[in-house]
Amino acid sequence: MPAPAKPKSNRLILAERLERIEEMLASGIPSGKVETVLATEYGVSRRQVRNYIQRVYQLREQQRIVDAPYRRENLLRKIERFYAKCLAKEKFGPAAQILVLEARLSGALTQHPVEREAALDRIGAPPEDAAQVLPYARKVLMAQMHEVMMTPGLDLERRQRMTSDIAAKLGMLFSRAEFEDDFARMQAILDGRQRLVSGVKIVDAKSITRPATARGSRGRRGPRPVPGPGAGPGPGKGQGDPPDGGGDLG
Repeated sequence: MPAPAKPKSNRLILAERLERIEEMLASGIPSGKVETVLATEYGVSRRQVRNYIQRVYQLREQQRIVDAPYRRENLLRKIERFYAKCLAKEKFGPAAQILVLEARLSGALTQHPVEREAALDRIGAPPEDAAQVLPYARKVLMAQMHEVMMTPGLDLERRQRMTSDIAAKLGMLFSRAEFEDDFARMQAILDGRQRLVSGVKIVDAKSITRPATARGSRGRRGPRPVPGPGAGPGPGKGQGDPPDGGGDLG
């Protein structure tokens, strides 16, 4: 009598289910169809199958990060062999296209950043306050515009197109609240200056008359005009007038 089959562990069952889901997704079956079929087959809910699918996507991302350098090198080797076959058969059109593709993948045409680290140090870390996000984004775009203008490998047309795109994005990052705050602050300054100027009254000194109770020379009362800037002091005591109480010395 054959021995009963040993039950599989939960880890092995999970690995088999994830492998099955990986094969179905790779064959082009939609995830909704996978949920329906496997939920009935495994006797679980569709939400559980959806968790399996999410687990498969996470494993794919982990494998992609680990295997990325090897896949890139493998792809470059295939491109080089195909390029050699095209040249051997004198198919120069496909060979030129493969050469451009190889240059892009190898980074031969990648523009090196100009003082990017120094620019990031000047800008600083992103702010924690949400109200400061727009000013920080404007600083970043200004640094990118400077980098575009200083990169020597860009032709004039491409540099102008990239600069105009950055300028358009800068215009979209200005908020109405900032303009209103600046306008209110400027209006308060102007109002303060206007009140200060309106509190000072400028008049002509010659138009000011002496009050009726003011005494002039020889005890005369009554208003008289203020002397001009070139006139000397008027006659008073000790300047041609006899002292008070004095009469004719003869």
